[in-house]
Amino acid sequence: MNIQLDNLRGAQASAIAALLAAALSGCSAGSAAPSAPAVVTPTPSPVVTPPATDPIPVPAPPVTIAAQTDKSAYQPGAVVRIKLDIGNTGAAAVAGAKLTLTVRHLEEQVGVPAVTTLDLPVGTAAPLELRWTAPAADFQGYSFEVTITDANGAPLGSETGAIDVSSNWLKFPRYGYLSGFAPGLDTKAIVDQLKTYHLNGLQFYDWQWKHHIPLKSSAGGVAETWPDIANRTISRDTIHNFIRDAHAAGMAAMQYNLIYGAAIDYQADGVSPAWGLYDSKGGKQWQYTLPSSWASPIIYFFNPADPGWRNFLLEREMDVFKAFDFDGWHADTVGDHGAKYTAAGEAVDIKQTFKPFLNAAKARMGSKTLIMNTVGNKGHEQVNSSNVDAVYVEVWPGDGFPNYLSLKNVVDQSRAESGGKSLIVPAYMNYDYAKGKSTESPGRFNDPGVLLTGATVLAAGGSRLELGDDNRMLCNEYFPNRNLAMGAELKKRIRYYYDFSVAYENLLRDGQVETAQAVEIEGVKTGRDSLPNTVWSFTKADRKYEIVHLINLRELNDTSWRDTNATQKTPAPLRNFKLKYYTASKVSHAYVASPDTAGGASRSLALESGSDGKGAFVTVTVPSLDYWDMVYFRKAE
Repeated sequence: MNIQLDNLRGAQASAIAALLAAALSGCSAGSAAPSAPAVVTPTPSPVVTPPATDPIPVPAPPVTIAAQTDKSAYQPGAVVRIKLDIGNTGAAAVAGAKLTLTVRHLEEQVGVPAVTTLDLPVGTAAPLELRWTAPAADFQGYSFEVTITDANGAPLGSETGAIDVSSNWLKFPRYGYLSGFAPGLDTKAIVDQLKTYHLNGLQFYDWQWKHHIPLKSSAGGVAETWPDIANRTISRDTIHNFIRDAHAAGMAAMQYNLIYGAAIDYQADGVSPAWGLYDSKGGKQWQYTLPSSWASPIIYFFNPADPGWRNFLLEREMDVFKAFDFDGWHADTVGDHGAKYTAAGEAVDIKQTFKPFLNAAKARMGSKTLIMNTVGNKGHEQVNSSNVDAVYVEVWPGDGFPNYLSLKNVVDQSRAESGGKSLIVPAYMNYDYAKGKSTESPGRFNDPGVLLTGATVLAAGGSRLELGDDNRMLCNEYFPNRNLAMGAELKKRIRYYYDFSVAYENLLRDGQVETAQAVEIEGVKTGRDSLPNTVWSFTKADRKYEIVHLINLRELNDTSWRDTNATQKTPAPLRNFKLKYYTASKVSHAYVASPDTAGGASRSLALESGSDGKGAFVTVTVPSLDYWDMVYFRKAE
């Protein structure tokens, strides 16, 4: 690790460089990747018991720090660059301020903190670039904390962040989207926005010309522009630039297309109606009606099991990979619409066509990544057991996913059926409320609803598909919809949730198994079923840790995840509460971490042990619960 200071000059920069060289030997940007740094296990600190009520708010610190890594994910041994923008908003300059950088893996400190001094004139930002060489271990999440104190040790400001060291994005997917590809876009600025959330894969939604011929050709090459299905202008160069900038930021670029859709003029392009799906024997072809102003007012559907259709579409997909450096195909469906028929009148169960189609597609695509949207989880057995590289389910209340518990259940089911893959969950928030808003007059997402749904999916071991270009969040299945926007506070809190998902990926979705340990909170109703007015708890374990997730539903009457009318309330917080956890294991240390508190940093908890008629237990006093806490116990060695 070393720190490069962009705006400091002369003796001050030399002094800082000397201090950092001593503290961070062997980790310069130009050196070969070193072996993993020594890990120091910190001594558990005493529990700091907060008051029973929230403390009086204190003024904002006089020093502001904004931190962002240069990539969303890193190869083992790669150099991680952390950009800091530091500003002094106080009334006086600060001389001899101390900057400390600490990196942790879960509760364990990695290496020795880097410490240096600097002067902060009033109102002057001092951009810094910190460099850290990642350890050689693959698929590891880290947190970092930057603190600044004055010469007497009084805190002036702090910031936290996270680093994912993973050679492949599919183990810990954090999927986002792009939905606008007009000429002249500042693609790097858009990707940089999304990098804030550590997104490591981007779905290029509706980039294509026609569903059955996604690539528009011109004079033997790719056309400069074309209309998408909604008649929006798509730029070839913008797509190329997005792919380039995504790759530079450590993100995979996934091109989107239906597995069985075609535009109204499909016969003129060599597609046979004999390959189609029909609503009844001898009836009309299955179709969706679209707005009359769109390039194609109808999407016609085809049989994924038909060799003619399958070969035609897969050949068109391979044309895409020859023209653009996409990393894979995000295949889409439209859900289960009952029995359909071939042109010859034979019944077709669409769900049963998925696995053969996907396996044929994966064989044709080779090393390219394949993901398919199992809408409503219909056909999940087929998709989860196929050769897809990641699992992805668009959930709908009407398909059996009404509440928080149902979200956890689908994450658990997908993991079991797919051999341990972490489910990606697109779940469109505040859906009905959004219908009354518009791009010109957008509404605001309801923070409590969004945070509770996010906490549920992450704690279960999945991830959300929710964030996209223009710093937007999805409220509708048509991704260009702009009817709702995140407020400033939600943007900040969502960033902490994504930091948390990276820093604790090895506790959230790295082979943990569900357990049935009893959990009690003194004076508070708990349960495993996400019931209203409870603290919802569930437990997991791996070789080294036992984990308790606490999701706060206190004083809430509604546990529907969609919060469709944007009316979900903030749950009643808990402070300084005693948690009893029943376990036969010997545990040596206890910690609590939350994206709602302290930037997600782990805090050590004092352990007490005992037993009663239900068995052996340990108790800890947890300082706070707002939306989601993760309490984890390290097993004795």
